[in-house]
Order: sequence, then C-alpha cells, then structure tokens
Amino acid sequence: MVTSASKTQSRLIPRKVKFDWSNTSVDWIPGNPFASHFINEINLLLPAGEFWFCRLYNQALPLVRDAKLRDNGRCSSVRRRCMPGRMAARSLNI
Repeated sequence: MVTSASKTQSRLIPRKVKFDWSNTSVDWIPGNPFASHFINEINLLLPAGEFWFCRLYNQALPLVRDAKLRDNGRCSSVRRRCMPGRMAARSLNI
C-alpha cells in the first residue's frame, strides 16, 4: 500500500486574487507616514525574491516523488508565491 504525504482529500484549487487599492490612503499606517513609506519601499524589492523562489521551486517540484503532494504543491505554493511578484510588476509596468 502506497501512502501519500498529503492529507487533503481533494485537489487544491487556487483562487483568483484581486485587490482594490483605490480607497487606500498613501499613509496607510495611521499616524506614521515614515513607516508607511519605508514598508512601501521594502515591498518594491520583494518581487525579485519572489521570482527567484518560483524558479527554484519549479526546479525542485519534479524531484517530489509523491504524486498527490507534487500536485498540491503545483496548485498552491508556486501560484501563491508568484502572485505578489506579478501584481507588483503590473503596478510598476515592468
């Protein structure tokens, strides 16, 4: 009997994520504009790390021997990790 490392009963289905920033203040941390802008700047650097992680994960995924675990990983982690990078690239017109 072959057992799976994944405990889910069904296939994971990724959800489509959308954010509406139109009503968000530029200083989104109340009373602390410096912290707001500092964190905004840090977030400009994160997409490069996200893309690196996605490339690394895509290289490692074929090495996972458990089919169900590989399928769950393909449907959840990579897409979830790549979404912020894609959204940032879109917003910066990269």
